[in-house]
Amino acid sequence: MLENSELIADTIPENEYGYVSDSDGVLKVDPSNLLKQINYMKKQKADEKSFSKKEIANAKKAVKKYVKNNKKGCTLKKIWYNKGLYQRYEEQYKKRFGTDYVIVLVSDLYAGEDSGNSFEKGVYSKYKWILLRNKNSKWKVKGSGY
Repeated sequence: MLENSELIADTIPENEYGYVSDSDGVLKVDPSNLLKQINYMKKQKADEKSFSKKEIANAKKAVKKYVKNNKKGCTLKKIWYNKGLYQRYEEQYKKRFGTDYVIVLVSDLYAGEDSGNSFEKGVYSKYKWILLRNKNSKWKVKGSGY
C-alpha cells in the first residue's frame, strides 16, 4: 500500500496537505511531516508483520525446551509475546547481538525447591527471554532475566 510513498510525498506542493491512508482511516498530514509519517507507518506495518503466529509459537517452543534442559526445577506457567516490550528493546538487541532476527518473550516462571542456586523458590513474573535466529534457522535463547 505505501510502497511508493516517497514519490507521493515529493509530488505534493509545499502549501497543500497530504493524506495518508492506513487501517484506521485517512490521516491529514502537513506536507513537511508527510514523509516522516509515511515512514513511521511503514515501520509500524513491518513490525506488525515481523512475527507470524507460527514464528511466535516456534520461539515459545524454544524457550520451553531451554527451560526443560537448562533450568532445573523450573516450570513455565505462562509465556507470551509482548509487542511493546519487543519494540522497546528491538534496536538495542539487534545491535548488541548483530542480527536482524530478535524476538522478546515474557513469562511467569515458577522455581521449585530443587531449582538449585539459580533461583529461590517462587514465581518470577514477567521474566524476559531474548531469542535470536538467522534468516533460515530456528530460534535460540540468547538471554533471560529482568
